[in-house]
Amino acid sequence: MGKFDYLGASFPLTRKDSRLAVSLIRFGIDEIPNTLSLYESDGTINFDNIREFSAADYALFLSYARRLTKAKGEWLLGGNLKVVYRRIGPFANSWGFGLDLGAQYHRERWRFGVLAKDVTTTFNAWSFQFTEEEKQTLELTNNDIPINSIEITKPMLVLGIARSFRLSKDIGLLPELNAQITADGKRNTLLSADPFSLDLGFGMEADFRQTVFLRVGINQFQNETDFDGKQVLSPRPGLGTGLKLGGLQVDYAFTDLASDNNTYSHIVSLLLHLKPKTSAGK
Repeated sequence: MGKFDYLGASFPLTRKDSRLAVSLIRFGIDEIPNTLSLYESDGTINFDNIREFSAADYALFLSYARRLTKAKGEWLLGGNLKVVYRRIGPFANSWGFGLDLGAQYHRERWRFGVLAKDVTTTFNAWSFQFTEEEKQTLELTNNDIPINSIEITKPMLVLGIARSFRLSKDIGLLPELNAQITADGKRNTLLSADPFSLDLGFGMEADFRQTVFLRVGINQFQNETDFDGKQVLSPRPGLGTGLKLGGLQVDYAFTDLASDNNTYSHIVSLLLHLKPKTSAGK
């Protein structure tokens, strides 16, 4: 039902240890029937009046990253400046701006990471456009008429740690553990409090000669009610695989992007590394 599309490219800067990237994301649901005009003025139903619309989020990212090599390890620093546009058919749209910051520290086989999303708090200003007839229909069906408003996305902090292992010359393992801390009040997470909630995620990647990859992960632990009315802790699993051939990398994942059960998605990613040609003698 939902479609998630991503397109991005990164480019080297004059400093060989810095890069600039531009990314575009669309996440939306298409072909939603608009039933506001389903009924005629005499109360009869006319299915010919149904029109379809899309509800989609668009995000444009401008990213910068830099590598700092030190005697005891390596730092990777970066950030995103993002512009978010949301549109719900002809009825509503919003604009928002945000900032993300991240850092990784690599030392020998260890990797440590921290990501601060929406560090300045992201604000989306919504405006609504309903005709008088549509407003009347909303009132008659006991629906609220939306008004222009501000949607706030509060900061989120993600902490991560990973360590690589070589089981043999050809086979390697990379387990990782993440902690996600939100600041928008109680959530249905592993540890829920106000205003902070915490969720954990665990992943494992196995590789064969850094060419074929198998991945498994689990996150988003939530309390759900089973058929007997008991509360059970339900995590969200994910499986994936990857293939790297020279500068081309293809990845596949099967996981749940939504918040409901039985909404698993197929995610296919394609990454292409292009190296500029060098002049003769260089």
